[in-house]
Amino acid sequence: MSSVTFDLTGSKVLIVGGGSGIGLATALMARDSGAQVWVFDRATDRLDGEPGIRTTRVDLADASATAEATDEVLDVWGACDLVHLNAGVSDNRTFTQSREQDLLAILQVNLFAAWRIAHALLPAMLEARTGVVAFTGSPHAKRSTADASSYAISKAAVSALMRSIALEAAPHGVRAVSVLPGAIVTPLLLADARDHSDGDGEDVIARWSAQRPIGRLGAAEEIAAAVLFLASGGSGFTTGAELIVDGGMFAAMPA
Repeated sequence: MSSVTFDLTGSKVLIVGGGSGIGLATALMARDSGAQVWVFDRATDRLDGEPGIRTTRVDLADASATAEATDEVLDVWGACDLVHLNAGVSDNRTFTQSREQDLLAILQVNLFAAWRIAHALLPAMLEARTGVVAFTGSPHAKRSTADASSYAISKAAVSALMRSIALEAAPHGVRAVSVLPGAIVTPLLLADARDHSDGDGEDVIARWSAQRPIGRLGAAEEIAAAVLFLASGGSGFTTGAELIVDGGMFAAMPA
């Protein structure tokens, strides 16, 4: 998958939550496709010094720090060609186990940070009549499990946010889309597997792999390719849409 590229020559691509996993893969693929890339994340060690990629360390739960970082993008770039709102956190609590502060902590990153950044950057894109706002959503927005209550709530809200932007922006030549990844091998998933395991999580990875019709978990680069495809000119008629990339899991009947 690392050899996949798109023609993004000269495009300005902001990736929020690009320090690891899907965001990191998207940053590298966008850079290799000719884009100028800027990454927001709490930890950017894996990208610091990477040619063609600018990084800003920011805690997305901090509204003022997020606003400061976003204002810098506007000052330097003006309108972005792609804003990929990828940052996300989760927990493993049911609805009754969750406290209000648990829900709010997830919403701060998964929803509020995405709202703040899109709200700040969209006017310049509308004025320039160009660009795509792409979200990393989740199938949990549609079908979930009992122990993902706050995460599912946050991702359902992200789906609604995407549609809201898509409807307002479409007459101005700006699109909004979401990619809904299934189980993708990222640090977040590996930590989740360990939380569900009595060991190192390999048993859970094997079980999750066997549950998918395609017989394996996904790679971060496969989600990056889906994001950049939706952001490319080849998807110019696509807005307000969600692309599920989950190895067939959503289509399958329960065993």
